[in-house]
Amino acid sequence: MTRIYRLDDSTLYLCDTCLNDLGPVPGKWMETPLETCSVCGEIDLQSREEMDAYHHDMSNRQWEEDQRMWEDHIDPESYLGKTPGTSEWDEASHLRDLMNEQELK
Repeated sequence: MTRIYRLDDSTLYLCDTCLNDLGPVPGKWMETPLETCSVCGEIDLQSREEMDAYHHDMSNRQWEEDQRMWEDHIDPESYLGKTPGTSEWDEASHLRDLMNEQELK
């Protein structure tokens, strides 16, 4: 497993292989798993896969929350504080449509 390190206060990123091959480089090295090695272009694949899995999980959670909101009849238009089927609702929907038309122009 490749690990990527950054030299403190610089833009130099080295994988553990390049860091070992280039010898002891003075300074403080901090692990930065989502970066790319400046010398060979190596990446920390495990960290990227973990980040992708986390992002996928968060996207699924957001989708599930949105689905629950729709199932509970809390669609985005109801955030206007209006009750569907009333004249206030119709007026708010009309205003939203006008705003959408203006954005398209």
